[in-house]
Amino acid sequence: MPDTFATRTLRELMRVVFLRLGRIVLFVLVAAGVTWWACTRATPIYRSTVTLMYKQPSAKSPTFKESVERPLEVFVKAQQQIVMSDLVLARTKVIASDPALRKAWADLRSRYDDVRRRRSLPSDPYDPARTRELVAIQAEIDEFLGRTTPGGGGSTVGDRVKKFLDSQQRELSDFRDGIKFRTPGGEQVAMTESFQISVDQPAPADQKDSHLNAMHAADILADMYMVRFRELQSNLAGAADEFMKRVVDEHVKVIRSAENRLNEFIQNELDSPGDVAILEQLLKSGTEHGYQIIATRGREAYLRLTDDLAKARSVRDQLKAALPKQCFEPDGIGRLSDDEVARAVAVVPPEVSEANIIINRMTARLIQVQSKVTSLATVYTPESQAMREAMQELRETRRNLLTELAAHARGIEVTIKAYEQRLAENDSNLKNVESRLDKINRKLTEYQRLKNDVLVAQKQHQDIQQEQVDAFVAAEQARSAITIEKLDNASQPDPSRPAQPLVWLYTGIAAGVGLLLAVSMAFLADHYDHSIRTIDEAERYLGVPVLGSVSRQGRTILPRA
Repeated sequence: MPDTFATRTLRELMRVVFLRLGRIVLFVLVAAGVTWWACTRATPIYRSTVTLMYKQPSAKSPTFKESVERPLEVFVKAQQQIVMSDLVLARTKVIASDPALRKAWADLRSRYDDVRRRRSLPSDPYDPARTRELVAIQAEIDEFLGRTTPGGGGSTVGDRVKKFLDSQQRELSDFRDGIKFRTPGGEQVAMTESFQISVDQPAPADQKDSHLNAMHAADILADMYMVRFRELQSNLAGAADEFMKRVVDEHVKVIRSAENRLNEFIQNELDSPGDVAILEQLLKSGTEHGYQIIATRGREAYLRLTDDLAKARSVRDQLKAALPKQCFEPDGIGRLSDDEVARAVAVVPPEVSEANIIINRMTARLIQVQSKVTSLATVYTPESQAMREAMQELRETRRNLLTELAAHARGIEVTIKAYEQRLAENDSNLKNVESRLDKINRKLTEYQRLKNDVLVAQKQHQDIQQEQVDAFVAAEQARSAITIEKLDNASQPDPSRPAQPLVWLYTGIAAGVGLLLAVSMAFLADHYDHSIRTIDEAERYLGVPVLGSVSRQGRTILPRA
C-alpha cells in the first residue's frame, strides 16, 4: 500500500514513473502530434509592417498672429483614431480584396508620388502648373473613391464601402483586431518621429500568393490613412475660407455702394467736371472744422458697425445652414435623433469656438469623449456597462454642444438687432450733423463725406483681404503643419514563416504540457493503487513481522499441484 509522496524515497518515486514510462511517452507524443497536425492544417496568418514618418516644420509664417502648438503625443493618438476609423478600414478592405481596384489604386499612387517628387526637386523651381497637376491628381484620387469600379457592374467604391459597413461588421471587427499601431518610443511618443502599422491577414490555401494579402492590406491602409488625413484637413480649412469669402463679399458691396454715391454726386450736384479739382484743393487746404471731424468719426463708427453687422450676419447664416431647423423650435433638439445631432456638431465653425469659450471647451470635451469611446470599443462589447455609459456620455455631450450652438445662434440674432438699432441711431445722428454741415458748405462737405466713405471702405476692404490671405496661409500651414510620409512600402512576408501559428513553438509547448499532465496522471494512478508489492508494505499493513512472500498467480496464493 503506498504512503504519501512526502514519505517516499526518490527511488520509489522513480519507480512510479518508470512503471508507466510507456504510457507517459505515448501521451506526450499524442499531445505533440495532435498540436502539430492542427497547426499544419490551420490557415496561416502573415504579418506585414509599414513605417510612416511625421515632422513639424521648423519655420513659421510671418503672417501668423498666433501659433497654437499641439503636442506630438496628442497628434499621434489622434492619428491612431484615424487609422482605426471605420471609413479608413472599410476602404482598405474593399480595395485590398479586389485585384482590379488594387491595380488601379497602385497606378494612381504612383502618379501622385511622381508629381510630388518632381515638385520637390531643387532643379525644378515652384511652378503653378505643378501645383495644378498635383490638385488634378488629388481630384482623381477623390473621384476614384467614388467612381465606377472596373468591372463592378455600375457600383461605386463608395457604395461598396457603405455596403461593407452596413452588412459586414464582423469582418470589419476581425480586420481591426489584426491591426497594431505602435511607436518606436513606446509611451513616450515625443521621443520619435515615426510610427508603425502592422497588419495580420489570413492566407487561404486555395488562393494564389495569399501570403501577400497582409502586404497589400498594410500598404493600402497607410495610403487610405493619408488620404483621410488630407480630407479632414481640407474640411476644417474649408469652413474658415468660406467664412472669409462671405465677409469679403459684404465689404465689396459696401465699397460699391460708396463709389456709386460719390459718382452720383459728381454727376448730379456739380456743374462741371472741373469742380472736382476745386473741391480737392479745398480739402487739401485744411478747411476741415469741428462738424466735419464729428461727421467723419460718426461715419467711421457707422462703417465699423456695418463691418461688425456683416460678420455677425455671416456667422448667423453659417450656423443656420449647419444646424437643423428643429434646433430653433421649442424642445426641437429633444426630437432630433442621435445621428442628426452627431451630424450637426460634426464641424463647429472656428469663429464660433473663438467667440464662445463655452462652445470651445465643450468641443474639446466632445473630442475627449469620442477618444474614450473609441478606446473602450477595442476592449468592451457594445452591450457592456462601460460602453453603454460611454455612449450615453457621448450622446449627452453632443446634445449639450448642439444646445449651446443653438443658444449662440439666438444670441447672435439679438446682437444683430442691437447692431441694427445702433446703426439706425448712428444714421440718425449722422443726418443731423450732415444737415448742419450742408448749411456751412454743402458741396464741399458732401463731397468730402462721400470720398471719405470710399477711402474708409477701401481701407477696410484691404484689411479684410489681408486677413483672407492670412487665413489662406494658416490653412496651408495647417495642411503641412505635420508632414506624413511612408518611409518605404509595406514589408513582404516570408511564405515559410507565418506570424501565426508558430508550429514548433506550439508543438513544444504542447509536449511540455503533455509531459506534466502524463506525470501527474501517473502519480494519481499510483495513489489510487492499493495493492501490496513488497514485504515492507506487508509488515506495515499487518503490523507483524513477515518472513517471506509468495507471488500471486491468478486468484490463488499457491500454485496448484
